[in-house]
Amino acid sequence: MVNVKSFIYSTICALFLIFSSCGDSLTELGGNIYPPGDGVEFGVDSVYLTAKTVSMEDSIFARTIKGVLGEYDDPTFGKVKSDYMCQFYNPGKNSLYFKEGFISIDSVFFSVDFTTFYGDTTAQMGVSVYEVNRSLDRNFYTKFDPAEYYSKSDLLGQTAYSIAGVQKNKLPNSSVFQRLLSVDLGVGFGQRFYDAYHNSNAFNDDKTFNEFFKGMYVTNTMGSGALINLSGSSIDIYYSYNDPMGNHDNTADTVRMALFTLSATPEVIQMNRVQNAIPNEIFNDPTATYLKTPAGVCTEFKFPLQDVLSKMTDKNGVVDTSLVINMASLNVKGYSEKESAFFGINPSRPSRLLLIDKDSMTAFFERSYKVVDEKSRVLASLNTTTNTYDFNNLSSLISHYRTLGLTTDPVFVLVPVDVELTSSGTTTNVYHYMKPSTAILRADGENLKFKFAYTKFKE
Repeated sequence: MVNVKSFIYSTICALFLIFSSCGDSLTELGGNIYPPGDGVEFGVDSVYLTAKTVSMEDSIFARTIKGVLGEYDDPTFGKVKSDYMCQFYNPGKNSLYFKEGFISIDSVFFSVDFTTFYGDTTAQMGVSVYEVNRSLDRNFYTKFDPAEYYSKSDLLGQTAYSIAGVQKNKLPNSSVFQRLLSVDLGVGFGQRFYDAYHNSNAFNDDKTFNEFFKGMYVTNTMGSGALINLSGSSIDIYYSYNDPMGNHDNTADTVRMALFTLSATPEVIQMNRVQNAIPNEIFNDPTATYLKTPAGVCTEFKFPLQDVLSKMTDKNGVVDTSLVINMASLNVKGYSEKESAFFGINPSRPSRLLLIDKDSMTAFFERSYKVVDEKSRVLASLNTTTNTYDFNNLSSLISHYRTLGLTTDPVFVLVPVDVELTSSGTTTNVYHYMKPSTAILRADGENLKFKFAYTKFKE
């Protein structure tokens, strides 16, 4: 005997996949299709969205340790400059120590590790490192004023560089090169840490350590044309010590070199500042919307909830409670022709987008929500073959807003994000995407359409 519910669901799935893969309007395909059985009908429909490009410069909660350093001018998306402030993690004296027999501080460097970068590798750039003079904020946005945290008289070091000219080493069993940008901080800076380690309680716990050394402000102070995507930041103190009877046959003392390192890690604060100069043309394109990171622009649209609900009414105009949205999708298409004009020199498209209710975005990122609940926020990955972001699981979203009884259309944004995954692929954390990326999305009618399939009882 045929299971009617299974038959209906299977048929809907098949039809929905067919309709979603073609460009035809679902409403043009005719009325509902009636399977044999128990008085249930099902069908497909669609509504159109309107979208626009909006600035995100004031809205990016920058909870990440993988920020960006440098300055870059894009012909389409304008100029971006990024720098950062960071604390350093104190692992405690049981894990971090100066060896016995200390002789002297030999050299001290602030080091920036990176494997990816954007722009001109020969561009002459300059970086300066300052000591921070007040505690860093745990909740912060990318548009903050560094002048509130440092003084120009607190310069620790500076250097000129080009990406092509910095030290690089090939990672083991990989074709990737690890690059190292170093700024000389001077032996006096290292001696200060050695003295504090031995003569105070500065390293006893995180609080006293962050009172002793509040952090650094790292900024681009010369040149334009390149952005570094940070892998990590550290203070590296090289020193000499006497190793008793430590020569090759254990008959005499010998002088050895050692390294005392403090790193910026996820346990401490890194504040990333981003400044964007966005051309006005981006906000006035009627056929396309734009995405730019870090902290640039995103796509905003009103979700046509009332149009969807109007299609869920009976002949008297009352919402039909027997109607159930079984499947729903939104396929956001990249504007490949426009993108091809600049993708040869610019950063790549973001790999993931978060579709999220604009009103809930602040709470989501500030409170470190670790789940994407598919009701008011949904993730989609870039399909590189079709250049689309396919949101194919939106039925729960419709049900959620239908239950709320809204009389207006909710506003959603598409935001580039980075995620942390477990070994099984479960999402454990969602961050704003802080690497340089750009995308242009089609925003004309047929290319921005919400499609859904439903079942209801026959009247």
